[in-house]
Amino acid sequence: MVSDLRTWGGQALPKAPVFVRPRRRVTLLRLSRRSPGLLGLTGACIGAAAIGYLAIGYNAKSRLIGEQEAILARVERANAALQDELARLQDRSDETSRILSEAKQRLAALTAEAQTRLQQQRSNLQQQVAASQAAVASLNARIAEWQRTMPQSAPQRAAATAQIGKMEAELRTETQRQQQLAAALAQIEKRLQQVSFYSDWPAQGAESPPPSADAERQSAPAPADRAAAAGAAAPAPAAAPQPMPPKAAAVEGGKLVELQRVLASAGVDVGHIFAQFGTRRGEGGPFIPAPNGQTPTTTLTPEKLALLQHLLKSLPLTAPIGDYEIESPFGLRRDPFNGRTAFHSGLDLGGVPFMTPVHATAAGVVTYSGYRGDYGKMVEIDHGNGLHTRYGHLHRCLVAVGQKVEAHAVVGLLGSTGRATGPHVHYEVLVNGEPQNPAKFIGLERLVPAAVK
Repeated sequence: MVSDLRTWGGQALPKAPVFVRPRRRVTLLRLSRRSPGLLGLTGACIGAAAIGYLAIGYNAKSRLIGEQEAILARVERANAALQDELARLQDRSDETSRILSEAKQRLAALTAEAQTRLQQQRSNLQQQVAASQAAVASLNARIAEWQRTMPQSAPQRAAATAQIGKMEAELRTETQRQQQLAAALAQIEKRLQQVSFYSDWPAQGAESPPPSADAERQSAPAPADRAAAAGAAAPAPAAAPQPMPPKAAAVEGGKLVELQRVLASAGVDVGHIFAQFGTRRGEGGPFIPAPNGQTPTTTLTPEKLALLQHLLKSLPLTAPIGDYEIESPFGLRRDPFNGRTAFHSGLDLGGVPFMTPVHATAAGVVTYSGYRGDYGKMVEIDHGNGLHTRYGHLHRCLVAVGQKVEAHAVVGLLGSTGRATGPHVHYEVLVNGEPQNPAKFIGLERLVPAAVK
């Protein structure tokens, strides 16, 4: 083949000189007899190289096209799989919508039934609270009458004192029952609020959360208002308070005496405190029974009445947490760690979630905030007139020493620090440094509006 190319090259190319003319010179090149064959061989090599290059490019392009077609096939398969999955999800969504619709219907039926049952329970509790209020009022009137008609002779006076003590015991029992009824009524009201929310939930949508515990505690009526709400509907908003007229105010003597008696049983020196407000003066003289139906009154100036109201507002009359359970009472108990008999200086209040906000039971100044031995993290508040409250086993203290706090302000979060077996708050009330039963203070707020008008 090479010889044929040389022969063909020798015939195609003449044996003549070739002139190469650069820019300024002319060079004569003479082709030998072998030159045409070399040129043909060179052209053949170039052609073979071109053909090889084209073949390689064609193979690469074919491979690229094949890969693209494979990718398109995978995309189509993935798209088909997505379509199938979307169809399955649509079917599941339809099934979920059907189940949700049935659940909403069931929820509506259950909430309607729960509302009916709770309303019946509320009505029964309202009747019991009204009866308890009537019993308390009757006992107060009887005690006041016995005190007013106290006989002069010693035997009769002793018998009358014994009868008064018996009636006071009945009054304490009925007062505790009234407090329990008021707490149960408040719990029913809270459940009614929750049931009312869930009865409206299908219309509101999932964006509206149920009322929080803090919002419920803020919106719940005070202990003094719960009993009033039991017998009557909520009153209309009161008008703006008018300035106090510059004249003496009259306080019903029976209610004030009852308030003093309850505070005295809790260890408060009411004789010294009430003397500051003109309710104790040097008095005496012979005993002359008053006509029936008349109730003594105590006259206070506006300034002293304002001071008395300020005093009553500084008393720790409520519990530091809502919806609590008394897990350990005040007084003697069996120690939970060593099983020995010990004195418990406060109330252990629990039954609420961990890190529930703990509130100050009255206005005052923080005297301690931090870790203190068996109390764990503790907050102590000075309310004046020798009254202090302590809140122990907190998870976190949220106030600082020297800080002034208002009643119901959050002072910490419920926890189990210190010597505790579980989450709760150890609540103490101290009068002149001596621990008193906090249960005697909790719920006394009902007497404040009755004693001071």
